[in-house]
Amino acid sequence: ELIAAIGDIVNGAGNRTVQRTDPVFEYFCEKCILSLLVDIAKEVRQGNKDAKGNKANPESSFHGVVWSGLVKAQVYQTVSLLISDVRNRSIVYYLLSNNYINELIQCMQPVQQWTEPAIAAMLPAYVDLLKSLTLQLADDPHLFPFLTIECNRNEDDVDSEDQDSPSVQFPLFSAALETACSYYAQSDSHAYATCLAIIVNLMQIPHTPIQTWMSQSSVSQRMLADHLCQRLLDRYSRITYLTTGPVVDGPRHNAVASQLMSLKDHMGMIHEVFWSGVRGLDVRLCESLLQRVVSVLLKNLSQALPKRPFLIVGLVDADVIPEPEALAQVATVIFSFMFSNLAYVPFQRMLAVALFHPKSTPIWSTLQWIQKMESPDDYVFMPALSDIVNNDQSRETCPNSFREEIIKSLQGKYGEWRTAVSAFFLPNVLCAE
Repeated sequence: ELIAAIGDIVNGAGNRTVQRTDPVFEYFCEKCILSLLVDIAKEVRQGNKDAKGNKANPESSFHGVVWSGLVKAQVYQTVSLLISDVRNRSIVYYLLSNNYINELIQCMQPVQQWTEPAIAAMLPAYVDLLKSLTLQLADDPHLFPFLTIECNRNEDDVDSEDQDSPSVQFPLFSAALETACSYYAQSDSHAYATCLAIIVNLMQIPHTPIQTWMSQSSVSQRMLADHLCQRLLDRYSRITYLTTGPVVDGPRHNAVASQLMSLKDHMGMIHEVFWSGVRGLDVRLCESLLQRVVSVLLKNLSQALPKRPFLIVGLVDADVIPEPEALAQVATVIFSFMFSNLAYVPFQRMLAVALFHPKSTPIWSTLQWIQKMESPDDYVFMPALSDIVNNDQSRETCPNSFREEIIKSLQGKYGEWRTAVSAFFLPNVLCAE
């Protein structure tokens, strides 16, 4: 309550029309209250380790309620209000100086260090802080240096996985990305959507230093691409699970409809990332989708059953969709969503080649997922599909069995279930660029 009261006083009791040039705010700056608030948020119990893995210093430790998630959440909320109300540039520079804000951002990471009650209290205020900072940076991209930290690398870092990353850290972007990838954020739809919006907005800021950092941060690019692909695979599994079973089922029907709406939203986010303007990210995401998602969907297109099973539901016989059929149907639906929502021409063309070209590549069934694509030299599917289009004889090819499966579905050889789904799929392909 004391921290909230301080925030109310400094912020003019919530009056956003007041510019903070008054004696109260000057006193706030003179007494380094911001530094004190950051120290409270960074505080951990004696004997515990902080966010960086360092053991807490007993001589500098606070005690009591400063350990509470509610207190830390109030710190994030108060600082967020301070930043969002700023109109005077010199005050912005003060608030962002001395790495106070960067330390405040970093002390929350990794989010796995917190208990569920603590993270439930802190996450909304923390995400709101990240959002306020993003809005300030979008309004004035020249604040970027204040939101970065120089990296001090030693010889032991030469062989580390992030050796190709930029020589500065960008805690705001890294925190938004790591938070979005966490279980806690994904269980809170609002927090998750806000984190993804922060990521996209930061990538779209037309400021050369920011764009340079984004293009050089291969670790962040890989983390984002892998996360988007994994979320898509998780959505595929959930829709398949809901589709399997009796056809006539009201609650499951509503659940599937909700999942399809979420699938469309996720496709929209992938579309935004494709068009973010970050050099190299579009190609990396295209390869990741082909390698991690499309390869899985293609393998499930050839699920065929000799006959339909039936299930007695009350007094009425109802068709039952078995899991293999559900896998094939949902894979076709996701392909349809890709063509209709991902208006990124290179990916659409690669996907069209994979599905409809008479020739295919055997790596769809032989290649295992490459966990770390450090550079374009590690890409395999895009070069293979490109060589098929260019009729490059140096690369091994095979007949496209996936094309045959789609034709069989359209001909009704797998029953009206698959035919209806394929009929929905085909117009989206023809309307794509």
